[in-house]
Amino acid sequence: MTDRVRGTARHLIFTGTYEPQDRPSIYTYIFDAARERLEPGPVYTGIAHPSFLAVDARSQRLFAVSETVTEGHVVSFHYHPQTGELSEISSQPTGGTEPCHLSVDETGRWLLAVNYRTGSVCLYPIDSNGAIQPMRQQIVHDGQSVHVERQESSHPHAIFPIPGTPLWLVPDLGADRLYVYELDTDMGQLSRKSITNTAPGTGPRHVAFHPASPWMYVVNELASSVTRYAFDPLTGELTSFETTPAVPESYRGDNTTADIHIEDDGSFLFVSNRGHDSIAEYRVEEDGTLSPIGWTPSGGQVPRNFAILPGTPYLLVANQASNNLVLMRQSDDGKLKESGIDRTVPSPVCIQAIRMDTAIAPQ
Repeated sequence: MTDRVRGTARHLIFTGTYEPQDRPSIYTYIFDAARERLEPGPVYTGIAHPSFLAVDARSQRLFAVSETVTEGHVVSFHYHPQTGELSEISSQPTGGTEPCHLSVDETGRWLLAVNYRTGSVCLYPIDSNGAIQPMRQQIVHDGQSVHVERQESSHPHAIFPIPGTPLWLVPDLGADRLYVYELDTDMGQLSRKSITNTAPGTGPRHVAFHPASPWMYVVNELASSVTRYAFDPLTGELTSFETTPAVPESYRGDNTTADIHIEDDGSFLFVSNRGHDSIAEYRVEEDGTLSPIGWTPSGGQVPRNFAILPGTPYLLVANQASNNLVLMRQSDDGKLKESGIDRTVPSPVCIQAIRMDTAIAPQ
């Protein structure tokens, strides 16, 4: 087992947290792969519980949810491309509670978000200055499933663009469903294309898309597993294939999965486990199936979110309960190990990494 070459890429990294409005809640770092350094940058105070972030790198804008039990909000910022310093542009209410995920469309003109607690999908225009305009459309989901505490009603957990299509995927943890919508970017309207039921008690949460094939991998929070689907880019219909466990067969403790990412070349896939407190590693075979490689401790407790840092063999993990970010290094066979870099951040729950234009050569 040999480590991959470090690379010379640099990344601007934003970390969202569950901190209140009067405390620093968005943290910035700059990662220099050549020197294997993770240096702190500016912090932002003034938004409550920015639990998920999205980036429009072309316009140097950052978007955040404010995940509160009262009416939630979405917020836009401009960021400095070299330092990460944030300047707030605008805020809009989400018409619901506990918004937990958002995405920007490829044109940079539309922001899409979901309210976890009240079960709705929201669509907003973004003007040329980065200001979020009043909500254009809200779609309310219904449904429930078998888990008494977690599936008493609809709980959409994310909204992702399906690459190369006008389609958007919404995993609904509460209803055990995968919704596919089509976005009309001229009219500013979402229309439903398909609904796929998952196995009862699965709790679909996040998704990773294969870079070369029409496959997507959905991480199932409540079942601690990953299911592979094929998608039809025209109809939005999904076809399920195999489901792969996210924890070792011998593990008997409590666990929920959280995040999932695939390498840019489609070679390896990773999943975060909360309870087992690990990152699961898989090799992606030519036919799309996943072959487990192993499980590496996350370096803390409750690894909620993580990010692969493109152009490097590194992965950055946000451990929510132990208040730390841990940098991991990937070997040629996909296996991870801790790099020794560990940074304290209060209740980190989201990482967004932006590759910077300039690279510093190693000394």
